[in-house]
Amino acid sequence: MLGALRYNENKVEKGQAVCLVGNMFGFDVHKLTIADKIERFAEPSGRNRKSKTHVVHISLNFAANERNIEKEVLIDIANTYMEMIGFGNQPYLVYQHFDSAHPHVHILS
Repeated sequence: MLGALRYNENKVEKGQAVCLVGNMFGFDVHKLTIADKIERFAEPSGRNRKSKTHVVHISLNFAANERNIEKEVLIDIANTYMEMIGFGNQPYLVYQHFDSAHPHVHILS
């Protein structure tokens, strides 16, 4: 989890991404530190000791001509996607990246 979180948070620090929303974090994710985010992810991942992988890092990519997708639409797409794969009741973060020719979001759960 730590590597995927640091990757996205480093992009935020460089101005190449923003954290759009967090699901089941209980607070405004913009006010949380990396340590706060790690702590929130640690609780559910500790429930299943048999699990070898504790992170899902998903990238949703859009056509280059869709550069102006509104933030609310990206959040809705990400939330719907997570619901459809059965992860709607998991904590996750959605990051919008600006570092490539096409719009895309990263989802960490």
